[in-house]
Parts: sequence; C-alpha cells; structure tokens
Amino acid sequence: MEILTDEITTNLAGPILMTQTFLPHILLQKNSAILNVTSGIAYFPFDKAPLYSASKLGLHSYTQSLRKQLKKTNVKIFELAPPRTDKPMFSGSEEDNAQVDRIPQMPIEKVVQTMITGLKRDKLLILPGMSKLLRIIGKIQL
Repeated sequence: MEILTDEITTNLAGPILMTQTFLPHILLQKNSAILNVTSGIAYFPFDKAPLYSASKLGLHSYTQSLRKQLKKTNVKIFELAPPRTDKPMFSGSEEDNAQVDRIPQMPIEKVVQTMITGLKRDKLLILPGMSKLLRIIGKIQL
C-alpha cells in the first residue's frame, strides 16, 4: 500500500500540490511557466507498470486542463513526455525486466537537450524520441 501511495504522490499529487501552492505567486509574474514531466507511457498504457502509466496519464490530463484554465494569463504550461530513458525505472520479475529491456532507451542528456529546445521554441508539448510514436499508437489503439 505504501508503494502505491508513494508512486501516486510522486507522479501526480506532488506536481499538482506544488502547482496549486505556487500558482498565486506565478500569476503575479509578467511572464512565467510551469513544466510538468509526464511520460510517453501517458499515451500508451504499459501493462508492466500500470500505476506509473495511470499517474502519468493523470498528470497529462491535469496539465492540459491547467493550460486551458490559464490560457488568458501570462503563464505558459509546458509538458515534457520523455520515452524510456537510461535511468532505472522498473523493478519487476526477470521475465518482465527482459521485456522492458527490449524497449529502446533515450539518454537523459538528449531528453534535456530536446526539452530546452522545445522551451526556447515555446513548444507546449515536448515529445522526445519514441514518445511521438507512442502518442500516435495510443490514439489508434482499440
């Protein structure tokens, strides 16, 4: 139960609480931005990490809603949805780990470079690497 709570708190509740806490101050700024980090998995449910997928999908939905709410303000709402990176994320059975290991990884440095480029270009949805494909597959999946 604690693992479940920790994952939801880290991936969903934490960013929402942080945003709600600082939003009054952010709204007073001439120009400001919020960047939420979701995941390519937000677009394509991942059966090996269902809670992670659900929490990132929740943050994706929250980010979209927040963007609509703040449309007439000076606050830009960015979303970075990286693909699988070369940082450890998954700890499952050996069989599950073998399946996850087949998913291509993107170096964190490349994700960060893509994010910085996206921010400079005011690209509100930043989809590095395989995340673009996951978004498309997620839309056509039955």
